[in-house]
Amino acid sequence: MKSYDFKDIKNIIDKNATKGENILIHSSLASLGALEINREKIPLKDTAKVFLDELLSLDYKILMPCFNYEFPKSRFVDLRELKSEVGTLTEEFRQIAKQRSNHPMFSFCSNNSDVILDSAEFNPFFGDCVYKRLYERDSLMVFVGIDIRVCTFMVFVEANFGIKYRYFKPFYGEIITLSGEKLGGEFYHFCLPPDSSLKVNYSIAKEILIQKGILKVYSIGANFIYTFKAMEFYKAMFEILQDSPYILLQKPPKEFWEYKNGKDSIIKQNLI
Repeated sequence: MKSYDFKDIKNIIDKNATKGENILIHSSLASLGALEINREKIPLKDTAKVFLDELLSLDYKILMPCFNYEFPKSRFVDLRELKSEVGTLTEEFRQIAKQRSNHPMFSFCSNNSDVILDSAEFNPFFGDCVYKRLYERDSLMVFVGIDIRVCTFMVFVEANFGIKYRYFKPFYGEIITLSGEKLGGEFYHFCLPPDSSLKVNYSIAKEILIQKGILKVYSIGANFIYTFKAMEFYKAMFEILQDSPYILLQKPPKEFWEYKNGKDSIIKQNLI
């Protein structure tokens, strides 16, 4: 099994960020191979904890997505207990995090970030949300052992660009925050059509961003690390979408949808 040393992770982050910066980490540790600290291999069962300890010792404001998708059915979640469904490292972090943004599906955890507020975040992809504040601070996004196919910052870009093949859908319900406060209302997702007719494919955009030097790629262990800064990624994707509005899809849509009168509905057909 290939291995990697955490100091290589640190060097990549230090190369792309300034001290004290907000850094959003997406991860798939298993794909990297065996973790080493000072050439000592860490047992597999301890990898997430040791990796997290090392990461939090760095002089940055670390954030991770701690997404969970049960709310559309349950319409109630307790963010003090709601598990992350997006990787072992994020679930390890969730259990010790002092902050968690207040959205029932798309929440982010941190211990020291200035982009996570105590108020409800009804729309995680538009308006005053975590992603907007990360953008305004030109934060670093890091993908450890996984590429940008899991990049929900891209959905934030799509929402603000105004792409037509997704639509905002509200889910009414209640959450309990880390502080024990109850917050209720309509919490939004920026959805693809419910009939699974559209599939996301970031591969073409990914290669363009790499060629432009915006998406940086580093070989490490058995996989790669990808990084980008929020502002130049956002600007570049706006330009790409202006030229090719369906570039993030496997194939163009045949209709557009909306959520109206309590149901998903087709509003325009036969686009091609």
